[in-house]
Amino acid sequence: MINHNFRRHILFLCSIGYGWVCSNTTANAQNLQPSAMREISKIVIDLGHGGENTGCMGLHGVFEKHLTLQIAKQVAELLKQKTGLDAILTRTEDTFVDLRQRTRIAAGHHADVFVSIHLNASPKPDAKGVEVYFLSLESSSEEIAALVKRENWEPPLGVESAQIQQHELSSLLLSKKLDAAHRLSELLATHLYDSLVKATGFVGRGVKQAPFAVLKEAAFPAVVVECGFLTHEEEGFELLESRRINEIAAAIVDGLMAFDNLLTPPAPLVEPRLPPR
Repeated sequence: MINHNFRRHILFLCSIGYGWVCSNTTANAQNLQPSAMREISKIVIDLGHGGENTGCMGLHGVFEKHLTLQIAKQVAELLKQKTGLDAILTRTEDTFVDLRQRTRIAAGHHADVFVSIHLNASPKPDAKGVEVYFLSLESSSEEIAALVKRENWEPPLGVESAQIQQHELSSLLLSKKLDAAHRLSELLATHLYDSLVKATGFVGRGVKQAPFAVLKEAAFPAVVVECGFLTHEEEGFELLESRRINEIAAAIVDGLMAFDNLLTPPAPLVEPRLPPR
């Protein structure tokens, strides 16, 4: 369960400038050594899609749901090696899991962090690169709206149910209880994005906001990671390679460790004792 220090750090971080955090992201990641995390103890890794919800299909005939499974399992293995923590996976095989149930699984485990892993697709053959998202009420572009529509696919809702969900989301973002988690989601997204771009060399498409259903009920830092485009001829092929899968998984773990390092308060300054005269 998230500890009291973590809750205090949430309030502290919300009061400081965002610029200070961003300027220290790369340095923190570089200075980290493989060791147990100090502020985060429950990490939930969400494997995008599954079962009848295949996700996008790449030019090479591979479905997104299969690659998210490979990446997430590698993240869990590396997380155990580097930190000693056991990741909680929302699925461990090719099965369908309701989008809202994924967040509720995380809440049931008292998650400190929630990372949903996906692969991207586009009708534009030259679209490529990495994106990381945190929650917003609306999509900021037609391209993001199309991505959200694909990632949010589920059995159709009635009009009344859809209106209820929109009202719930509006209330969610206005809730003081979730404001701090929302702010930290942006910081988590930034750390994961920086780590992924550096490790893979993929084009950085930015940290963005979108109304992903899987993020709507998260009362903890939560993001969606789009690891690359399966529909890009070269990048789509690279995403099938075990080398690239390992790079992506390692980058996610490093980003999580850097985020944990951000939450760890600095050691108190101790004034040196002067020798007696």
